Amino acid sequence: VLTVSPDEGPFFGARVRGGEFGLYDLQAEAGGEVGGGHSVRATAALTGESGDRDETGFQRAQSVLRHAFTAEQLTVESGFYVTEYSTESATALRPLADLEDLLGQSGLNPAVDTDEAVEDGALYRLQSSVEYTPRENLLFRVTPYWRRQESSSTAVFQPATTPREDAVVETFGL
Repeated sequence: VLTVSPDEGPFFGARVRGGEFGLYDLQAEAGGEVGGGHSVRATAALTGESGDRDETGFQRAQSVLRHAFTAEQLTVESGFYVTEYSTESATALRPLADLEDLLGQSGLNPAVDTDEAVEDGALYRLQSSVEYTPRENLLFRVTPYWRRQESSSTAVFQPATTPREDAVVETFGL
């Protein structure tokens, strides 16, 4: 998956959005050609909301840095992607027959510490796509990458123990 490639001309952009339940969405980006066949693009965004009921809010921060290099027979496009997030962990509301009276509640068992009923995580990815065309109708492409996913969450469906689980998955590929 690649985001928008760096553009040739200089550009700047921003987006601001808001809505119900404390929704906010902010984004800024800039980029352009920097000379010698190089171009860059940087994007940063913050998104979140308080949620439509207790313990349903989320926050997310993302950033992307893209670089492209083009020469006669070589093209290299690289990107570094970072996403950090925090999501509150409300559960399903039961029984459904009482749903109207339960709206706004989290659905969490009282034994669950609501401060711990959150999933926190981060995603990181660094990748490049390298294309070499030594002659017409012959193309070599290689895409090396590294990615890391970190997460920490509470098993809110087990209120007697509510264990906190931490996990890290890291992969390299070509």
